[in-house]
Amino acid sequence: FILVSTSNMCLLYDYDGSLIRKIGKEGRGPNEYTIIYNSSFGLSNNIYIQVNGNFLEYGTDGTFLSSFNIKKINNPEFYISSWILINDSLFLGHTPLLTGKEETKAVIFNKKGCIMNEYKNYIFLNRSIRMFSSDDDKSFFYKYKGKTYFKEKMNDTLFCLTDKQELLPRISFRLGKY
Repeated sequence: FILVSTSNMCLLYDYDGSLIRKIGKEGRGPNEYTIIYNSSFGLSNNIYIQVNGNFLEYGTDGTFLSSFNIKKINNPEFYISSWILINDSLFLGHTPLLTGKEETKAVIFNKKGCIMNEYKNYIFLNRSIRMFSSDDDKSFFYKYKGKTYFKEKMNDTLFCLTDKQELLPRISFRLGKY
């Protein structure tokens, strides 16, 4: 399968590029979406669509399976900007810098929306107001030889997620040089 999503639709194609079906439905009702932030396949080929802080799960046949929401106690502004499935029930998600003083840069969360592990942010900005920046919002996730890698757009370090769920630095780039 090939999964393609825009801000308002998610489409499933076969390997030859023929449209199979639209996944989910645009709208404001239960289990519908107004803006898609991210979408991906799970390891069992289920499809996950992120709609703000909510995640919708669908089968490849288009059937709605479940939904969950990620919330952090005592922080109503917390949200996940990008993510990757690390197994059938856990996600690694990036939490962007909005104020520049966020204590967390990434979290592991499950399909019930519970945060299982938090990773400390070491990059702090001196912002006088809360702001959204595309530079802070995006991060990149990679799978290579059975490992999951994570790199924030504004950070010079590539991190590796270990089997013990440690997020360890693996490569530091000299981005300013390039």
